[in-house]
Amino acid sequence: MKKVLLSLFMAIICLPMAFGQTKGDRVFLTQNETGCGSFTWTINNVTYTEDTTVMYVVGDTVYVLNLTVNPAIYDTAEVVEATGTCFYIAGNDTLVSSGIHYATFKSASNCDSIVKINLTLTNEGLVIDDTLVSSSCDKYVASWGDTLTASGTYTHSEANGACTNNHMLVLTINASLTDTSAVVIDEVEAGCSYVWNGTTYTDTAIHYVKLRSVAGCDSLAAVHVLSYSNHNYDTANVVACGNQYTWYGRRFTSAAQADTTIVAGECTTDYHLNLTFGDAYDTIVKSGCAQYVYTFPARSGIAGRDTSETFTTSGLHTTDNNGVELYSKHWSTGCITHHALQLTIVEPQQRERDTVTVVSACDKYVFTVGRTSSDTLRNDTTFTLIHYAHGSNGSSSICYDSIGTIDLTIRHSTVNDTVVSACDTFYWDFNDTYYTFSTVEEVKDTILNEEGCSVMGKLRLTINRTPTVTIEGKTVLTPDETSTTLTAISDDSHVTYKWYKGTATTPASTTNKLELTGINSNIDVHLVTTSNKNCVANNWVTITSNVGIDEVENLKANIYPNPTTRILKIESAEAIREVAIFNMIGQQVLSTNGNSNEMHLDLGNLANGQYTLRITSVNGDQITRKISVSK
Repeated sequence: MKKVLLSLFMAIICLPMAFGQTKGDRVFLTQNETGCGSFTWTINNVTYTEDTTVMYVVGDTVYVLNLTVNPAIYDTAEVVEATGTCFYIAGNDTLVSSGIHYATFKSASNCDSIVKINLTLTNEGLVIDDTLVSSSCDKYVASWGDTLTASGTYTHSEANGACTNNHMLVLTINASLTDTSAVVIDEVEAGCSYVWNGTTYTDTAIHYVKLRSVAGCDSLAAVHVLSYSNHNYDTANVVACGNQYTWYGRRFTSAAQADTTIVAGECTTDYHLNLTFGDAYDTIVKSGCAQYVYTFPARSGIAGRDTSETFTTSGLHTTDNNGVELYSKHWSTGCITHHALQLTIVEPQQRERDTVTVVSACDKYVFTVGRTSSDTLRNDTTFTLIHYAHGSNGSSSICYDSIGTIDLTIRHSTVNDTVVSACDTFYWDFNDTYYTFSTVEEVKDTILNEEGCSVMGKLRLTINRTPTVTIEGKTVLTPDETSTTLTAISDDSHVTYKWYKGTATTPASTTNKLELTGINSNIDVHLVTTSNKNCVANNWVTITSNVGIDEVENLKANIYPNPTTRILKIESAEAIREVAIFNMIGQQVLSTNGNSNEMHLDLGNLANGQYTLRITSVNGDQITRKISVSK
């Protein structure tokens, strides 16, 4: 088949030449398609039912179709399904009755797959009743779509597959109050202003506000300020701490009563102060199971004091366990607050059965100590925890303690650490990826190790660049020329050179120049250029002797890196029309067309070995070079 297609391809290429048309004038358009069962190509309106490659010529255009046909599947095997529901979903179909059905699915190739199903619905004909009690404001949309505006009991029946659903709704409709004419207006008299629902009023208008009723519906409220007296009275009862208190610009250092009047616009306010000095006291009532941890408020002004204290006995505590008074001092005002803790300690009255918990974790295990801290273990160990808790009813009169032993085994993840230097590219088989740049990367494998923990791959990669080398000098000699000098030019100044003539294994030169004399036949020259990072560039040149003036190569190209692990770069002074690669027995293994001075070839599919590279420019000039693939 491939030979037939090749013959057809060559015929299509050669056909225009018979009519005076060059090969480069023809346009090739390739179309890759996938069909299910069949595919109709709109170019020639032909339907194909199997994988094929087709060429079709229209004028100067050659259309190429690469077709893959995936079969549509028709499965006649019966699948018996029994379910307790009222319907059964198969593929995109909803089946609502027992019997034989045909359902359509999608296969792995995205083609239709038809399956025959013998279905039995065990609930077929069942009647399902449900009752809902609900309330709403003004209206309610029932589950069957009706909008209801009055309280009452509603029923509705509907089909549910092979069953019937009977709905009962017990509904209460609460009315919203949105009509201002129905609102009861509160009438008030105020001083200089009136504050209502967070808003300050100074006029005598009627004001409305939208609230929520007990039933959760909108409800209006209104207030009407009848008059303002423009006079307010305010009394402040203040207990101050420290050694002074300032009130409206007056400083007090002892208990006192004082009055002041403030006039703000048209409003007058009489203020009265009742001032006393003294420390503050507070008492809290708490209970604890076996113990109670008391946290002191605002102790930042007392040096050397802990922020909490653990008590294990009942009673009134006014000091900590060291006999130091429970008090706090505000850091800015100097006010002292004396604290008293009325504590009831409940001893555990029922001990839960001791338990041993076997725990296995990868690399570490984190457990909580109490409620506020945690600890991380990274080695095998056994430890015991005691936990106190109140009874399930939340009462402080019952509390429990439990002792639990944890037997911990730490399993370990696997880390594959790869430290490597490579030239130009590196293939990491851990994640099947090629790299062209230096990197430090961690990748987690989807497969666990034998201990059931993750497998991590760590790559520490340094990519060094193969030097780019060009060879200058005359390589095509006429019959009267018997010598030439080749000069290597590299983009890397830290390189070494080795020139080899023919099949010799001893270098003919170790500088960047090679002088050749007494040439009377063709000579193959191989230049090996090695960087200080051990990246090697190979260049081959053929010195052609006794060439007539018309046989001189006009096409110059730079080919690197050579050998290559995957990507081969070609740079030419002339635009490249075609590149072809042949193996050692002359078979063409790769070909590509273009119209550019620079081409990149991916040789990842070629085996290691020597190949011949042929480059053809758009002007028809040709050169051949030896290349090497070494992965």
